[in-house]
Amino acid sequence: MVGGLIRLWLEKRKFKSEGRRKEVIDNGVLYASGMIAGEGIVGILLAIFAVIGIDLSLGGILGNWGGLAFFAALVAVMLLFMFGGKKNKK
Repeated sequence: MVGGLIRLWLEKRKFKSEGRRKEVIDNGVLYASGMIAGEGIVGILLAIFAVIGIDLSLGGILGNWGGLAFFAALVAVMLLFMFGGKKNKK
């Protein structure tokens, strides 16, 4: 849902060129695709750890606030990846 809101915000945002808008959106799609693939790999690793009996919860230290902080960091990194790259000077 957050990804859809970011996309909507980008669609309404004014860029100096249409090419830059497409570049930013393509960078976001590329980053999000990598995150989805990474999520699948981590899910497999967590399943393996569960079968082996390894506990990664750190005694419940992270909890909901830790998850929220990690999610906010992911959104910030995604925006930096989209807007922080080299700008083509055309």
